[in-house]
Amino acid sequence: MKAKESNNNMTRAEKMGTLYTEVQHWQSNLGFIEGERTFINHLLHSYTFEPHTPESFKILQDYRNRIMITKKTENKIVEKIVKHKARIGGVLECSDQSYDASFRAKHTKIKVEFEQFKEDFQILKAEIFEYAIKIMKKRKPSS
Repeated sequence: MKAKESNNNMTRAEKMGTLYTEVQHWQSNLGFIEGERTFINHLLHSYTFEPHTPESFKILQDYRNRIMITKKTENKIVEKIVKHKARIGGVLECSDQSYDASFRAKHTKIKVEFEQFKEDFQILKAEIFEYAIKIMKKRKPSS
């Protein structure tokens, strides 16, 4: 309850500053995800993942396709976030405060989309790493 009360006591500029900070965190997270995705993509195209059976070929192709889809989704989210971040200053310049509610609703929609993307990526990353561990265990040299 106190968080809501303190939010009501914030000035318009402070509220927009809070949203701006949140957008910066999204962008930072997306930077980390981009690095992880690039690493995973290189891993999936490395000799370690050379398929030796039709089943392993299908699995590898599925992971490669899902990583490609992740990149496309990430690009769309990045574009939305960049536009959204640019509009924050415009909201402050606009005297019509009814626009604030609309802007916050859009902010929440982008936040939900970002959080879902982040969760989906984490799940895919975990699947790929589990698969990589299985491959490495199978190829472990005997002592």
